[in-house]
Amino acid sequence: RMTKQLERTTPESVGIHSGDILHLIDELEKCGTQMHGLMILRHGKVAAEGWWSPFAPGIRHGCQSLTKTYTSTAIGLLYDEGLVRLDERIADIFPEYLPGHVQDRIRRITVRDALCMSCGMYRMPDVSSPDWLKEYFTIEVEKEPGEGFFYNSATSSMLAAIVRQKTGLSLLEYLKPRLFERIGIDADNLRILSMPDGLDNGGGGLFATTEDNARLMQLYLNKGMWDGERVLSEEWVDMASSYQNSTEEDKGIHDCHLGYGFQMWMCRPRGVYRADGAYGQYSIVFPEQDMVISINETAELGIWPQKVLDIIWDEFMPRV
Repeated sequence: RMTKQLERTTPESVGIHSGDILHLIDELEKCGTQMHGLMILRHGKVAAEGWWSPFAPGIRHGCQSLTKTYTSTAIGLLYDEGLVRLDERIADIFPEYLPGHVQDRIRRITVRDALCMSCGMYRMPDVSSPDWLKEYFTIEVEKEPGEGFFYNSATSSMLAAIVRQKTGLSLLEYLKPRLFERIGIDADNLRILSMPDGLDNGGGGLFATTEDNARLMQLYLNKGMWDGERVLSEEWVDMASSYQNSTEEDKGIHDCHLGYGFQMWMCRPRGVYRADGAYGQYSIVFPEQDMVISINETAELGIWPQKVLDIIWDEFMPRV
């Protein structure tokens, strides 16, 4: 299936000054990050795009933890199909992985807890082990599920495993007809890393393009609609993209202390939220501006992620 092109337009035609985009690029380059790709969509149209050699538009790029937002979108589609409930207990989904003795708190962890990183555990299983999924159910749960915040990529891979458990399909197999083909992502160009047991690395294993990430978040900006068709329920979009859990316990930057949705972060500007991967893989939604900014880069710690985000908030946002 041919991927329908996003409409390209001039920045000025959607209310952005070209000089402000050049200013944004200058500030990003000056801050010390290594830029790889940038796309700015406004009113659903590509107002600016550029790649830094040797990167190019169709080249897959490591998503790192931005993968998590694709994984949660798969859970959203399962939810819309009636195949999973938010209050469903993960232990009930994976009975064959449970040890002989299971803590009561482990039994109470729900799909919703996993989506917003509130499982109550404060360490991850050994993800280099082929038994990581069994080990998950042996970790001490220090707080009642639904309380606290611990950023846990194994939990995101658990969500991907739920897709397999419920449907018999891998994450990409499940998403291809339900998401990728419907919003114009070339599924054949995607790749995903596996966990040691062959399950999908739903916490950080996806390789996608800058535009793929922009399309995913444009779907959220569109409240789940694409070309007049409903892809994802508005109910799911509203839950996933809004504050669901405090992140005050997070040890990261200011923009990681503002709350968490379903595998997405809340941001400093009002209403803004982002899919976020290590070293500055961002796809950021600006609902009030009707805008998406998608970035691939390699930003070292200290530059990533706060300095890059601050440039967007302080140097670019006031101009749009």
